[in-house]
Amino acid sequence: MAKFEAHFLKKRFWFFEMNVLRWKKGGFDMIQKSFMPNIRIASWRKLNARLKNESVRLRVEKDLAQMEAGDFGERVVAKHLDRYRHAENIHIFHDVMLDCDGFFQMDFLVLTESCIILLEVKNISGTIYFTKNPQQLIRKIDGQGEQKLRSPEVQVEKQIYKMREWCMRRGHEIPIYGAVVFPTLTSIVDGSNTTATLLDLYEIENYILKNMQQHSPHLAMDSLILKLKNGQKLYEPYDLSAYYKFEFADLHTGFLCPYCYNFMKKLNTRTWQCPACQQFSRQNVLADLKEYFLYFPKPAHKKILKAWLSDLSSSRFKRSWQKLDLQVQYHHRKAFYSLKNESTHP
Repeated sequence: MAKFEAHFLKKRFWFFEMNVLRWKKGGFDMIQKSFMPNIRIASWRKLNARLKNESVRLRVEKDLAQMEAGDFGERVVAKHLDRYRHAENIHIFHDVMLDCDGFFQMDFLVLTESCIILLEVKNISGTIYFTKNPQQLIRKIDGQGEQKLRSPEVQVEKQIYKMREWCMRRGHEIPIYGAVVFPTLTSIVDGSNTTATLLDLYEIENYILKNMQQHSPHLAMDSLILKLKNGQKLYEPYDLSAYYKFEFADLHTGFLCPYCYNFMKKLNTRTWQCPACQQFSRQNVLADLKEYFLYFPKPAHKKILKAWLSDLSSSRFKRSWQKLDLQVQYHHRKAFYSLKNESTHP
């Protein structure tokens, strides 16, 4: 039996690799949703550059570091999976958000001909081990002690349950598996105290193929792909000023460099240069207003918005204001403005 399974697995792996070669030139693209960098990172970098309040800045820097580490880990996994871009009957979705009695998010969803595999990526450096009762992930770094993190085991179990319910409500009964991927060599993982499947980057292929060979092909694959594409949800917006508890006075105003997020220096009426990276740019008033409403989502008085655009002269502000298509609301005969029919949040 073991010989048969080994032979079958080897055959399936050969089939998998042959499809890569077959579709290498001009084949169908099986990456249904490609890797996209976390667009929130740029917003958090801007906020970090503007903050005067040191305690708030430390919280923002901590969250930003976690986002950047997670983004890098997902980029590594996406690059690894990209080698199967033209493999037949393997469909890959990155950063999937679905709704099943509440939103749930998955770093990677791999839809094969016979099962679904969910991959939760954890780019965590240090020595890592799991605890039970409560279920936690503990990270230990030399000289820094231990840090408690939420267990990805619980996270993956919830994702599998939600994904199964989501599929069944749409008429699809398909086996679903989940694993936690530690993609970099900075993680030393002890999985002896967890039932979760833990994978190194180079174990992903075998994990996919092993689960594929246990089940018959799913006949309604095209229908499920379409439902996954159409069912994806947008992230709920953040109210950053409420979340981090800061006010307008806690922020530096001015034109930030779009490349390195340092404050720009004005050279003439229209041209600015960054003293740090030496890049030239022109101020985009609409982009600056989007940034303001990212921090403060409520409609704002014209005086507040003018104070935010402090680098503009009165005449330039007046000309720019006339070109903006803003939504206006009146309260006690005062006008308050917001961006029109456009999301300001990442």
